[in-house]
Amino acid sequence: MKKEIKYFIGGTVGVVLGFTSAKIYHIWAMFYETEGLALEGVTSWDGGKPLWKTVNENPGTATFIITTLFLLVGLLFSYLLTKNEQQFRNK
Repeated sequence: MKKEIKYFIGGTVGVVLGFTSAKIYHIWAMFYETEGLALEGVTSWDGGKPLWKTVNENPGTATFIITTLFLLVGLLFSYLLTKNEQQFRNK
């Protein structure tokens, strides 16, 4: 299989997983803001802005950042697999 196809598959899988994870987290953050704030004093700490508030205020930015991170992980995984395959063929 060509190296470009492996990178394309790794990047595509990374984008799909990242987008799915970002949307699932965003749904959780919306529910937490509407229903879970009654428990916030019991399990929270003071210091900094919670991530779920940032996700609710800027959902597009959060989705972009999470998807980009997963894309980079997918491409890195493809690179490592390609490198490992090349080393295996040289032996």
